[in-house]
Amino acid sequence: MSPSDPPAADSTAVPACYLGVWQRRALEQDGRLDTRSQVWWLQTACWHADLRIPPDRPDFSGIGGLQDCDDDRLTWLVTQQGFCGVTEVSGARCQWHRRVDFQPDSRRRDIGQMAFNGDRLIEVGAEADYLEVWQRLPGSQGDSAVLALSDAADWTPARPTWLLVAGPWFAYVRARAGVLPAAVSLAELIAARRPSRAQLIDWLDFEISLGRRDGARPWRIEHSTLPFREGQLVFPAGPPQRAGPDSAVDGDGAHWDILEWNLDRL
Repeated sequence: MSPSDPPAADSTAVPACYLGVWQRRALEQDGRLDTRSQVWWLQTACWHADLRIPPDRPDFSGIGGLQDCDDDRLTWLVTQQGFCGVTEVSGARCQWHRRVDFQPDSRRRDIGQMAFNGDRLIEVGAEADYLEVWQRLPGSQGDSAVLALSDAADWTPARPTWLLVAGPWFAYVRARAGVLPAAVSLAELIAARRPSRAQLIDWLDFEISLGRRDGARPWRIEHSTLPFREGQLVFPAGPPQRAGPDSAVDGDGAHWDILEWNLDRL
């Protein structure tokens, strides 16, 4: 991640071969092979959202919110990863500038050397030792859009929030209220700061949800950093609809700024 001088949101679009939703098939790092983590990366013309769910997730049945989680569940939630921001591509080199991150700022840039073969992609770390194998999900290269919850004078969101769309897929990102202190990881930050249970819950209240906007239950969340959100509709009263060249309004009356729009309607 580059903590300074991120590109503008309207920076040059990434090449078409990047567009869509990619699912990671394998990670090779530190002599280990990970094929069990569930990882997705949604890429639009300029923006990205990334969700990484580790294996061996506890059972969250009957859990209605973070306050209902016991210590074991909270400890597991700490190990998740995910981020959202602007993507910058130069030749085979891709950098993900994270506007928000589930994990603390580690002061490390996120840069990969990319090799595409149709819907298959090999990413090799440019400044870190890793190799990731990605597969693009079918049909995800269709229409796309990016919206941000408006911070206009008459409507101030409590937390930075984005909606990204790629084909039939969406990513909904609602960041935590504050910014975490820099640390190698959230686990190490917790070990150093020893937060109260209330503070830990506040740190974990960061939603990155992935789902489809089509099918029998459109806008249903399928995967999330908040497991109890899975199965719910991200917009129960209706998704944002365009209200002007640069604005949209959802079914609850919330206002959204349009950052990208390459579709007829959501």
